[in-house]
Amino acid sequence: MPGVPPRIDRLVRALAAAPLLVLACAKPPLPEAGSTVIWGYVRLVPKAGTEASGGGYGDRRLAEVRRIDYSEMKFAVVFAPDVRSERTEPVELVIRDGGGGPRLDPPFASTSPVAGLRVRNASATDQIVSIPEADRIARLAPGESRTIDTLQPGELAVHLLGIHDARPPQPTHVWVTEGATAIADRSGRYELRGLAPGPHTLRAWHPRLPPSPAHRLELERDSVVRHDLEIGLDVSSMPPAEARP
Repeated sequence: MPGVPPRIDRLVRALAAAPLLVLACAKPPLPEAGSTVIWGYVRLVPKAGTEASGGGYGDRRLAEVRRIDYSEMKFAVVFAPDVRSERTEPVELVIRDGGGGPRLDPPFASTSPVAGLRVRNASATDQIVSIPEADRIARLAPGESRTIDTLQPGELAVHLLGIHDARPPQPTHVWVTEGATAIADRSGRYELRGLAPGPHTLRAWHPRLPPSPAHRLELERDSVVRHDLEIGLDVSSMPPAEARP
């Protein structure tokens, strides 16, 4: 690309080639009797309308969050907001000891407002957990668990506080939705099962970028439907690869 730095040119070309690779290895899931299966891939693509696809890095919140390599999906949630989630068990976040100090595991998660979260302290010391968006803070002794429910839909950041370390641990980002959800794998593939026939809305959430636009689908009974979702990102001011963690 004329006038585009080589590292950006390589990234844009890789993003453009990704759909071809996905098409070559994609295999549809098996159908389910009486319901619809939606499957496909969530892709990070350059935003349209700007030189080299953007003028900003893409992080929209939390300045202390370490920048990630957007050439890998790592984590995404596909959700149908008009279908109520059947999840009733809370998603568990575990505090673990590590070489760099305590950390929350997993780093990304999704739950429903009713199911909520369970935070379990598997470290050797007391830990303080803070969820500013939910106005919650709790101290957990080693081996202690705390369930946090009745959450509001949206994005939460779960922090560990009071850690005696030069650099605080990264928060776990949690997407809370009343809708049915599917977690995409590292390649971006997802499968959303058990949807009734009829019209549905589909969106995707990524922990560093705004959710994808809403897609309206008309689903037929006993069908397997492929639908890929794209999340736009700005790449023109991304740091060199050697500067990323």
